[in-house]
Amino acid sequence: MDTSLRKNRILGGILVLAGVLLSGGMGWLIYWLGDVIAHPGVRGHWNGGPEFTEATFRLFYSVFAFGLTSLGAGLFQGSTGRRNKLLLAPIFLSALWLLYAL
Repeated sequence: MDTSLRKNRILGGILVLAGVLLSGGMGWLIYWLGDVIAHPGVRGHWNGGPEFTEATFRLFYSVFAFGLTSLGAGLFQGSTGRRNKLLLAPIFLSALWLLYAL
């Protein structure tokens, strides 16, 4: 096996792992915090106002989108062993959106 092919597959696996951790963690956090806000005092307590809540969820959804795009690019790169610039573009766009949300 070519070393660049192997290297690309390993990097694709790392992208898949990072994507699963980011999107899975953010998905759980979005669900949990939404439940805390919807049922105050039962599962927890949220002190944030409407603007802070909106900014928090915007950040969470941005990290979730970054994780999903990393997962998609990693699946392609891991299965084919080559990079696709069309699939890497959404990663950079979601990273820019994430920086904007911060």
